[in-house]
Amino acid sequence: MPISFWHSAKERSQNMIKPTVVITGGSSGIGQELARVYAAHHYQVYTLSRRVYSWKEVNIRHLGCDITKAGDLQLAASEIAKAGHPVDILICCAGYGIAGVTEETSLESARQQFDVNFFGAFLTIQNFLPLLKKKRGSKILFISSVAGEIALPYQSFYSASKAAMNKLLEAWQLELKPFGVKVSSFLLGDIKTDFTAHRQAQASHQPHYRKKLANSIAKMAKDEQTGMSANYVAKVIFKRSQRKYQPPVQTIGWQYHLFLLLQRILPRKLVLFLVGLLYA
Repeated sequence: MPISFWHSAKERSQNMIKPTVVITGGSSGIGQELARVYAAHHYQVYTLSRRVYSWKEVNIRHLGCDITKAGDLQLAASEIAKAGHPVDILICCAGYGIAGVTEETSLESARQQFDVNFFGAFLTIQNFLPLLKKKRGSKILFISSVAGEIALPYQSFYSASKAAMNKLLEAWQLELKPFGVKVSSFLLGDIKTDFTAHRQAQASHQPHYRKKLANSIAKMAKDEQTGMSANYVAKVIFKRSQRKYQPPVQTIGWQYHLFLLLQRILPRKLVLFLVGLLYA
């Protein structure tokens, strides 16, 4: 038989046994690094985002998709299903942040924040669950934030959107337990990505808030840009995703383990006081 036949048969066989990961927000930041790390470990990777993007890696495929639109997600899930790939891991990484004085935040801005960070993640999981349920031991990983547990001033709606999704997933994991689908939220801290540059900051028109808001945003930006690299975080997430047991909540970095521990054992008033010293 022609050599090309054996080559194509071998490639088909390899594709059939490749584990599959789907990553939203996979064209930038942590999502982009996750895609590269999983591809390097021989996963079939699908990245979803609104951005038009192409990968050099042969085992990464990008699908244009707005996660706030159920129709887009249905098409993406259908396309992956047609390729014969049950989903081993779904990583909800798409998200962005708004910053500003809470009382000055427009309803439109607040809704957009929840549309992406909360409802977008919900719709993503909802539409990919049929593929996840086909493989016992499949995993849903939500890229959350320490801000979902320790709310930050001037990032109140971002904090609220992450907190809401964390709680939704705590309940959802109990419902999915009989299907063998594992669910875990990664509460991440300061990471050097383009998330900082894309933060939508609204200046205050009230003199009392102007300097405090500017200082808080500057502190956040500095902390993020001197934080962990996205590549390091992606490698840790990959390593942990290979474990059979997935804790409902996890973080990366000793300081964030400490923060989360302290916020559980210290009086809430003291925790908020300490956060206020840093960011208010």
